[in-house]
Amino acid sequence: MTFRFLLTPRKSSALVIGIWLLILLAPAVNVIHFMARGARGDYPWYADSIGIPIFSHLLFIYPFELWALRGLKSYREGVSLFYFSRKNWGFALLSTIATVWPFGLLCVGMMEDGIHARYYTTTIFYTLRLYAFLLLRVAMMLRHEAPDRPSIFFP
Repeated sequence: MTFRFLLTPRKSSALVIGIWLLILLAPAVNVIHFMARGARGDYPWYADSIGIPIFSHLLFIYPFELWALRGLKSYREGVSLFYFSRKNWGFALLSTIATVWPFGLLCVGMMEDGIHARYYTTTIFYTLRLYAFLLLRVAMMLRHEAPDRPSIFFP
């Protein structure tokens, strides 16, 4: 039995455009989601402001997502979504911890918030973003396997 869905799909223009759109539209979806929750009056009473999740995403997560788009240059088909670089394992370990923790936590949290608020489009959007993030993470790992990159310390 093969688990084809756990491998990276063929690189096509639709995939690249989809990943770009998922990342570029993320702040707008984030703002719309929290503004709709604030207008509906169901934003949690214990939360300070809707501006905190909006601007924390915009200031801390979004720049790194834009930076990760450069991994599309080294994207390959048929690689496991959980690929880990053996050549530069120190870099692979640090980058996986530094990216999977905040991005995974953000996406899972927003999926849960979308289900809780009954905004299922938010849940679907962040599920697709999590998948796109896994594809970009694999591409960044492959980028550091390239023979023209002798060290993780010299770009």
